[in-house]
Amino acid sequence: MNTSICFLPLAMPALAVSGEAQQSHPSSPHYILAQELIELLHATGSILSMCYDAESIRNAIPQLETQRMTMNAIAVRQSELPDPTAEEEKEVLQLKDQFNSAWNNVSGQIDRLILNGLVTPELANVLSLDPSLVTQQQAQPATPPAR
Repeated sequence: MNTSICFLPLAMPALAVSGEAQQSHPSSPHYILAQELIELLHATGSILSMCYDAESIRNAIPQLETQRMTMNAIAVRQSELPDPTAEEEKEVLQLKDQFNSAWNNVSGQIDRLILNGLVTPELANVLSLDPSLVTQQQAQPATPPAR
């Protein structure tokens, strides 16, 4: 399901390109920011996985707001960097699978919330979701996911 998510203001074009991974331990600013982005996505996915009713969503909003502010800070830092060199692009490509996995988890969690009618105006706002995805009726309490 395409959720029209605008949550990722950070463009990581190198992650969308295929290439061969190196066997070094990169430390370029582009690589470090890509690692931070992946960690942020994992944390966001974990937060969203705990959203199963209106109350848990309400409780998650402050954490998601913090995630959004962190995302914006990463985007600012990335925009201040010069374009990556070919070597830096190869370094960042090492993280492509990790990025895709983390992003797919976040996207899947958002799809789950949409399908279950759990998108509140506050959640749509903090995730920059299309307002048309907001559930028009109050969500029914749900059972927390089994672990």
